[in-house]
Amino acid sequence: MITFENYQDLVIDWAETRKIIPNSTSTAQLLKAVSEMGELADAVNAGNREDMIDAVGDVVVCLINLCALEDTDVTTCLAHAWQQIKDRKGLIIRPNRRPKPRPLSNDSTAQPPPTSELKATRLPPSTPSQTP
Repeated sequence: MITFENYQDLVIDWAETRKIIPNSTSTAQLLKAVSEMGELADAVNAGNREDMIDAVGDVVVCLINLCALEDTDVTTCLAHAWQQIKDRKGLIIRPNRRPKPRPLSNDSTAQPPPTSELKATRLPPSTPSQTP
């Protein structure tokens, strides 16, 4: 079985063969990762699992390249992030959701609610303000 570290080495070898490493920059790899995140967002919003998997992989490739250019690796960065978050106790709680609005009726026989169900509120008459 191929481990993450094995894949990381394969990506670095691939990037070196194509001269991405050392000729690219960290900024270029970051911008490429952001572009790939846009593709990921599109895939998630469209519910396209295959494109989502591809986009996640593309983002990780860019992050591997960025890390290699910075003389570190994704595993080291992930371990660092884990140390920062491991003791957090916060929860994400789904907020109360409003009921979905009913679709508008295309039925030409649909009638508005009877006026007995409508309530009007009369405001008191306005009075001009007095200034001293």
